[in-house]
Amino acid sequence: MNLEPSIRNGRILNLNDILVSLKKCTDADYLTDYIDEIESYVSDYPDAVSQDDINTLKSALKERLKTLKVPPLIGYYEFADLYKKLLEKTQTKEEEASIQRYIAKCLKLLEKEQISFDEQNALDLYMNDYLANKLKTKSEENLFKRYNDIIKINKSRMLEKNPGKKPLRIKPINTNGRIIAITLIEVTVLVGILLGVLAIAK
Repeated sequence: MNLEPSIRNGRILNLNDILVSLKKCTDADYLTDYIDEIESYVSDYPDAVSQDDINTLKSALKERLKTLKVPPLIGYYEFADLYKKLLEKTQTKEEEASIQRYIAKCLKLLEKEQISFDEQNALDLYMNDYLANKLKTKSEENLFKRYNDIIKINKSRMLEKNPGKKPLRIKPINTNGRIIAITLIEVTVLVGILLGVLAIAK
């Protein structure tokens, strides 16, 4: 079964073959990862492939996931777009439900310590930048509490495995560019220290 797209002049030449192969695929995790890869590719090369072909492929993937009785998940890049709509309060109920399904999946992975960098960032983004400032319903409060409880448990586990070592926390992606600013400051300080050491050495 070959699901690798062959792209030429902005079109997926073997799109029909891929759609046929998708109907035979029974690996839900593989299909979910495939959706993420598509989102990543489109984000890196937005004009490389026809949007019609991308939409056809994504729709087929999500339909196949439904037949496998797995809720359709969204990739991180799609999550970031929907999260922006949440902040602007322009999301539909269906889009908000997609985010909540994705967050529920990320929480389970976090609990098992099997979470990826993108999933951790998506989780932090939703919890700290959106839900922490909302918390109007009991379910939202419980979700936020569960998230923080899992974080504490995981930190404790890490300290047990690595005595004396401080647990690292993945920084949430910040749409205001504050993370980038902090990184630039850190680099500037390091350069200053190195120049000082070189001056003393001379």
